[in-house]
Amino acid sequence: TRLDLDAAGQLTITPLPLTPPHPVARLRGTWAELMAAGRFEDLREAYLEISLTDDYLPPQPMATLRQKFPLAMNLRLEVREEKILTALDRTVLKTSRSVTEDFTAFYQQIGRADDLATDQALFTSLVAEVQS
Repeated sequence: TRLDLDAAGQLTITPLPLTPPHPVARLRGTWAELMAAGRFEDLREAYLEISLTDDYLPPQPMATLRQKFPLAMNLRLEVREEKILTALDRTVLKTSRSVTEDFTAFYQQIGRADDLATDQALFTSLVAEVQS
């Protein structure tokens, strides 16, 4: 926008076109789809906003993306609620700690270790009640 103020104090506002030096585009898909050889070659020199639909981000995703798309500007991971729950379930299943051990670790992490003995007895009795 250009603003011009004449001698009489009259303000004139002139919109100016903003033309980026490269095309601007959005891509959405899985990592494999986006990184497949020969795909999206026409967007190599475009400013890109990229949305991944995978369950997780690969290691160093922007550095890898920029090898194929040097002007990639933004990367986000689209995660549906059921994917989050599935990932959480996988994480829980991988751990070998008991529920009580998780409770203890949580209390230590939030700085409530002084209250642990009393609260752990209550927690253990509640877990036993729920599991029966």
